[in-house]
Amino acid sequence: MGEVQLVTGLVVKKSARGQGVAHQLMSVIQSNLLESECYVFTIASLTDFYQQHGFIKPHEVDNNINQLFKKHNNQDRPLALLKSS
Repeated sequence: MGEVQLVTGLVVKKSARGQGVAHQLMSVIQSNLLESECYVFTIASLTDFYQQHGFIKPHEVDNNINQLFKKHNNQDRPLALLKSS
């Protein structure tokens, strides 16, 4: 999206969870990130997982990302917005 990148989700099949698949996927994603800022929208319970991979709660957010986040975030399933450090 313009000057930034966005990871909109990472899903691992239930039968494959707990085997490190998500960590392997994040390694591939991170090795393909550009030098620009990267954001991720995640369910709140997965915040720690993304923080293990260098994502942090941002102090400032690109306006386009912020508008998109507001569009996708809802009370039924609140999301967390994180940024690559």
